[in-house]
Amino acid sequence: MSSTKQRASQACDACRQRRIRCQVDISHDDESDRICGRCRLANLPCTFNMPMKRRGPPAKKRRTSFHNASKSDVEQLEAAETTSRVISPRFPDVVPALLPEDDNEQQCYAGSASLISKFCSEPLFNALMQDYIGLLYPVLPVVHLPTFVSDLGNYRHRIDQDFGRFVLALCAVTISVRPDRFVDFKKIDPDFSFSTRLQAIDCVQSIINKTKPPDYYDHSTVEKWAIPLCLGRAYAYLGNRKAIYYHFSEGHALMQDLGCHRTSTYASLDHVEAQLRKKAFWLTAITYTHVRPEDPWWDSLRDRLVFEEYQASELFPLILDDEYITRGALLEQPHTRPSLMVGFMALALINNCLVSIMRDPAVSLFSTTMDCGSDRDSLGACTCGRHIIPSPLAGLLRSRLSTLHRVVADLPLELGPHKPLGPSLDQARSLQYETMRLNLHITYRWVQSLLIERLISLSRIGSEDRADLWDMLQNVCAELLMFVKQMTQEVLVLHGTSLSYKIRQTAASLLDHPFLPGSAASNRAQEQIKAFADILASLDAIHAKNVVVLGGGVLGRRIGYNVVIRDINQKQCDEALQYISENVATFATKATTGRSSGTVSATLDLEDALQGAWIVFECVPEILELKIDAFAELERLAPKDCILASNSSSYKSSEMIVKVNDDTKTRILNCHYIMPPVNRVVELMTDGHTFPDLIQWLSDRHAEAGLSPYIAVKESTGFIFNRIWAAIKRECLMVLAEGVSTPEQLDKAWMEILGCSFDPCMSMDSVGLDTVALIEKHYIKERGLSSGFTVDYLQSKYLDHGKLGMKSDKGGLYPKVQPAVVPAASTAVESAPEKKLVVLDMGLGQPLAGKGPAEIVYSGRLLEVSLDGKIQRVISKNLPLPDGVDFCDNKLYYTNMGIPSQNDGSVVSVNLDGTGSTTIIPPGKIYTPKQISIDQIAKKLYVTDRECCRIWRSNTDGSDLEIIIDTSTLPTERTTPGDVMSQCVGVTVAPRLGIFFWTQKGPSKGNLGRIFSAYIDFPTGCTALDREDIRTIADKLPECIDLDYVESSNTLYWTDRGEVPFGNCLYKAQLDDQGRMAEKPQNYNEAIGLKVDAQNDVIYVTDLGGSIWRCGMDGTDKRKVLDEQTSCFTGLTLV
Repeated sequence: MSSTKQRASQACDACRQRRIRCQVDISHDDESDRICGRCRLANLPCTFNMPMKRRGPPAKKRRTSFHNASKSDVEQLEAAETTSRVISPRFPDVVPALLPEDDNEQQCYAGSASLISKFCSEPLFNALMQDYIGLLYPVLPVVHLPTFVSDLGNYRHRIDQDFGRFVLALCAVTISVRPDRFVDFKKIDPDFSFSTRLQAIDCVQSIINKTKPPDYYDHSTVEKWAIPLCLGRAYAYLGNRKAIYYHFSEGHALMQDLGCHRTSTYASLDHVEAQLRKKAFWLTAITYTHVRPEDPWWDSLRDRLVFEEYQASELFPLILDDEYITRGALLEQPHTRPSLMVGFMALALINNCLVSIMRDPAVSLFSTTMDCGSDRDSLGACTCGRHIIPSPLAGLLRSRLSTLHRVVADLPLELGPHKPLGPSLDQARSLQYETMRLNLHITYRWVQSLLIERLISLSRIGSEDRADLWDMLQNVCAELLMFVKQMTQEVLVLHGTSLSYKIRQTAASLLDHPFLPGSAASNRAQEQIKAFADILASLDAIHAKNVVVLGGGVLGRRIGYNVVIRDINQKQCDEALQYISENVATFATKATTGRSSGTVSATLDLEDALQGAWIVFECVPEILELKIDAFAELERLAPKDCILASNSSSYKSSEMIVKVNDDTKTRILNCHYIMPPVNRVVELMTDGHTFPDLIQWLSDRHAEAGLSPYIAVKESTGFIFNRIWAAIKRECLMVLAEGVSTPEQLDKAWMEILGCSFDPCMSMDSVGLDTVALIEKHYIKERGLSSGFTVDYLQSKYLDHGKLGMKSDKGGLYPKVQPAVVPAASTAVESAPEKKLVVLDMGLGQPLAGKGPAEIVYSGRLLEVSLDGKIQRVISKNLPLPDGVDFCDNKLYYTNMGIPSQNDGSVVSVNLDGTGSTTIIPPGKIYTPKQISIDQIAKKLYVTDRECCRIWRSNTDGSDLEIIIDTSTLPTERTTPGDVMSQCVGVTVAPRLGIFFWTQKGPSKGNLGRIFSAYIDFPTGCTALDREDIRTIADKLPECIDLDYVESSNTLYWTDRGEVPFGNCLYKAQLDDQGRMAEKPQNYNEAIGLKVDAQNDVIYVTDLGGSIWRCGMDGTDKRKVLDEQTSCFTGLTLV
């Protein structure tokens, strides 16, 4: 017999030293190979399964109440803990799992500046910290706010390595919960090249792990505890549950090592540190209650010492207020204003109530089927305590309900269920309180529903008590509906899946309501279920999740929302991204939704693409076997609530679902996008099992994206249009195969007879002849058609010779058109980069329904447009009524009018790529800035101020700001809107002549417009009010607006938006003969902006009707470059 035996104790050596039970790593299926989870985190050899002499159970830890124990007892306990308290990562021989691999990474230990720079630039870091402080703090208050802001201001992240790792973790969780800002983050930092949020978070995790020194765990701090909590939350928002477990396990162990659950450890701490440790405990407890109902295996994370033996009364109250305290001392009257800490305390109390119930084995709130693993009595019954008499259990549950009610009843009015937020709070603070308020009350109703559901299960069927409980539950659901209706998308995104889960679980509690025909209670339950379904559908965070497209081909490149494209070919991914980059702005502006375009990324990894998806489109080749396998794989990998759609143009989705379960079939359908890409028609069709409401709901989402959805009432091969199109293709191919005509003649006759631009043969080339053949094979097989003059003809004459259509070099039905050879540039002008237009859109042409005044005003955009009329990209957006723009030294300068009746105009500069936006003349300085013109020699800005009747001049950085023209007639007009006759609108500069020009348009359509000039240099002894050098160039004009001056011809051009026949025109005047005006083309739609391209003898004009026009210098060859009915164009320039 061996002298050693298998360990009978429940702790390995490491955990014995700490006197706690092991956290058994459940990832090992083989029990003989299991190790302690704490040892795994520390990368230590574990003795959990090693044979050794029996040493009995771990020594029991003494519990001493800090308030009741003598000082000597406390000191003795703390002394013992100081010598024996060891967290698994704190053993002396710890080696981090990921150490730097080279000398360069070893330098990270020296300082933290390089640590932040490894991830992002300083401007992006500042933006992320502002988002955390302004939006995420109420959800994740892991800092003492005043101290944290001070540390950032003192650049502590550049000096303190631990603090640098901590703020990096905050960056990760901020990126995770702000998908709507991910594109903005990439604009702030062009080198921030991550294509997905998951890649950015993985990078943060790698940097943190690689920069941990060997003695990292020798000293625990709240900041070190917060790092895994933040990383775990970051991964939780993206659904990576495996990573969540690892990070929360580490955070849980660090929290315990800090002694956050024992007030005896708080004696030597100052107020701020004590506050942070209390918050650390409650944040860990709240995290546990968030994830425990979704995954019962999270019980393996829970430490009995922490969550079953803590004394809640010793951890309350959280008397310090993060907003209004200084280190070590309270301010006077700290609660004179509403406090986020009050809300956090209430949330902690609610979760404490839930944790205390969850640790009672008799309650079993979340699972009645799991085997608790306890011993069984002689009758086979479990001895865990679940079989106690229901009466005491019901009393316990009702007691908890009363406790919850008292917690919520004690809330201040600002956090109450009905009290609106006070007007004194700014927008950022209001969002913080709204986030906390909704979190509190939704969590409260969720816990109420859990307790009431358990009480219902204990009550006797048909009893009056049971009916009262059902009525109570319906009242809870009615209150929850009220809060859900108040919830905005932004608040829901900040909370990730936790609030959404609580709402859904509470709503699901109604499904067990007994149905009695004609019963008022039953009818009320059904109405509430429907209301929850409708609201949850509208609040579902689809804009925070991704649309996934499998296949980066032509069809897969044009699906709206935030999109992730997955293809097995990197070239297809790159071409898809390039296509979207070139066309997304045009598609977005042609849609009449008023929404901005989404984001796009591409990947080769399917699992990476599917994370956070709410809908997946299958766009693989038209081969049925491929589609069947694709849906089987999607069922296995995609989220369980994800919609699965096929973009097939011929196969019914019912043919693709042979390998999926019945439940999955209810969320599968056909969703076919009609070619070519400019076509916005989408056909939706059931697979025979699809929820009918799902099809209509998805149709509404397509309409929101500016598409035109049509629903096939029943299954049909080819859906609606493609069934007709298949017959047209078939007859066209037969005409060609029989030699009756040619593709050119067939297309020409078709278009001339029907009066359309659709040409069938060219369209088949556009789709691809190989795809045409695959689709026709399906029709042949289904209907028993002949293939001789269709598929066989295509195969023998085209496909066998590599002629696939436009996508192949050999062409298709039409020969490949070779691009013209452009001779090498012979001059510097010929080799210069192609010019582009930059134009401002006020945004007033977009649909205004449902928008408030502020949202309408802040709808402006700065657009880059190619000379052929294609919108390339949006440089800046959400601008307050932008009006004028000019270009100088690789920077754009534009004006924002703001609200015309308020003194809130501004002048802003921005780089051509949209980065580096800087306000050079802030709101309050200038009233309503209109046209801006730049003296390219002196580098001076000239800006008209309409309401203040002034012209301003400054350097390009906004310095030396001065008034050079003041046409106001009364002193009050210098601060309030002046007389309409005195208002300045357009301005341009003629440096060679030493003068500048401006317009005063007069009344609308009043024929009282005037153009003036004055010298660039002030006359001696004059001011802006009494200049003597002002000359009238033209008067009695319909309504002159913007100006432009051409030095080479000494000519002044201007737009006029007055009444026809003399208004809505483009004018010019030769300055050597100021009395002679030459009239230019008419028939604009409220002509506004103007830019002369003298080098190419072209003039560009914008109008408020959403058009950009081009004409020659002599007024001939007028043509429309761009027509956007949802735009309202003002200023433009050439770059």
